[in-house]
Amino acid sequence: MESKTSQTRVMFYQFFPGGGIGRYTNELATAFHRSGEVAVEVACCPEYAYRDTACYDVYPGLAPISHPVPILRKSRFLLAQVTSPRAALSRAEDRNVDVIHFSNINHLTYRFWRERVRRGPFKVAATVHDVRRKKAILNRHWEERGLKQFYRDADALFVHSQVQVEDLIEFASPDPSRIHLVPMGPFAYAESTGDDASLRRDFGVPSDRMVGLCFGMVRDDKNVGELLAGLARLKDERPYIVIAGKMPASGSCSEEALRSKLAALGLQQDVLLLNRFINDDEVGGLYRLANFACLTYKTYFTSQSGVLNVAMHFDCPVLATPAPTLAETVSDYNVGSLCPGDSAADIELGLQSLVTSLKRGERFDFAEYREAHSWQENMRRTLGVYRQLLTGSD
Repeated sequence: MESKTSQTRVMFYQFFPGGGIGRYTNELATAFHRSGEVAVEVACCPEYAYRDTACYDVYPGLAPISHPVPILRKSRFLLAQVTSPRAALSRAEDRNVDVIHFSNINHLTYRFWRERVRRGPFKVAATVHDVRRKKAILNRHWEERGLKQFYRDADALFVHSQVQVEDLIEFASPDPSRIHLVPMGPFAYAESTGDDASLRRDFGVPSDRMVGLCFGMVRDDKNVGELLAGLARLKDERPYIVIAGKMPASGSCSEEALRSKLAALGLQQDVLLLNRFINDDEVGGLYRLANFACLTYKTYFTSQSGVLNVAMHFDCPVLATPAPTLAETVSDYNVGSLCPGDSAADIELGLQSLVTSLKRGERFDFAEYREAHSWQENMRRTLGVYRQLLTGSD
């Protein structure tokens, strides 16, 4: 991490290879690097998705966690919970960084490396994408104690909504002055070069229907079952829904389960399932053919949605349920419609409202959203917090 003396030296800790948090880390680190005000390095595992394309320094010295054999993958994951934080802390000490910024928090093992955090010569920050953990790794009581302690020890915690601020205080009681709101910027992909008719033909989408896109890995909290049930309740002007993303092998979100639900609801001609990883060069085409994006999450989902920020990049209005952070964001900007709840009946009402707005030719203000939720704005606020921690000034 070569730097000028005037630059703030920051190391990001990225435990997982990619996903939405990996993309977030890459975007923010890129913004810092391009600003010229921060010497930034991302400490990551060798599989880090942006390792070979990053414009900033990368230290791939964390433990690898991927393996095609499930039992070995689980073993690597558990071992890395111990070894990766220690490797990053050693790197931070050796490189004399000013701030170590955790993108992921290994709360399972925090008690074993807490003292190194507390006595380290650097400030400790973290982006809290999810305040609480829905599932335990080994023991929920042990893990929640570790997570709460990390929140209390950190010098700065970054969240994406006021709802998350309040949840963080209720859950762990950290010093409220250490919690800071920052936006999540748009996730950019290349625009499609194909025309609308060709794209619809290529994806097998009807040429005469309004299209809603449910994009990204299919999970329980994305509430796809209720989205389909809400769609089935519409008898007139029913939009066509494309569900594009990898589905689990079993459970209520598996392709088999969703096809059974489509048959039960009589929606076989109204929904397309694309059960696979969507390549980056296909994303622009999917958003080009979509009239709106479906963000009908269950209301217990408290994170910000990366899919929302992809939609904002493509000027694509959203249909959202009142999951706390989504509701706060969508309510503040004219970028789509908010359902009254996350049930099928609620989603039906949201669909009716959004379809009516689109038919009327309503104009949405995506530019205002992007201006307020840029990576430059995130960087500006985050750097201001770093400087306060280091010098006591803005």
